[in-house]
Amino acid sequence: HVLTAIGLAPEEARASLRFSLGRHTTPADIDFALNVVPAAVAQLRELSPTYRKEATAHS
Repeated sequence: HVLTAIGLAPEEARASLRFSLGRHTTPADIDFALNVVPAAVAQLRELSPTYRKEATAHS
């Protein structure tokens, strides 16, 4: 609901990740996310018909 509140379409919001940082977020937390998230996103994109449709439209 946060992403739609800032103007994203519902389809875009469902296909998005939102990260929040706080005062307790450490550099190690950020490094961990930067190391783990790209592979997880790639895996999810392989499963996503929405992403495949968008990728095909832009190629």
